[in-house]
Amino acid sequence: KDYPSDVKYLIDFFGPTDLTTLDMENVQWDLEQIINSVGEYKDHILGEYSPINHVNKGEPNTLIVHSKKDIIVPYKNSEELYAQLKENGNKTELISLEGASHDFSEIDLDEIMSVGIKMLEFISKNM
Repeated sequence: KDYPSDVKYLIDFFGPTDLTTLDMENVQWDLEQIINSVGEYKDHILGEYSPINHVNKGEPNTLIVHSKKDIIVPYKNSEELYAQLKENGNKTELISLEGASHDFSEIDLDEIMSVGIKMLEFISKNM
């Protein structure tokens, strides 16, 4: 909150909010190399740069979209972000997907259409 922002809303697709929970076996090689390069400071740095540790009152209205099948960013990240935003008095919504992978692959047409409609409704009411 050190910098003013005119952001009206956020839409989070499968976003990592607790970097300490990333499945290092499934992240891209270059990201794994960068993370491992900090050695013994890894946990401290990952914690410091984890968005979940910086949720405050007055955050922009947030729509979170995440799949329970995501093997790269655990679904629990989005549940925790949702809870933290609510605890701090922020407006937030969570759309839980059942069949999608991390990048919307393996999602069926009905589910992606439903997400699209909910996303447009969220944008409309937050403009």
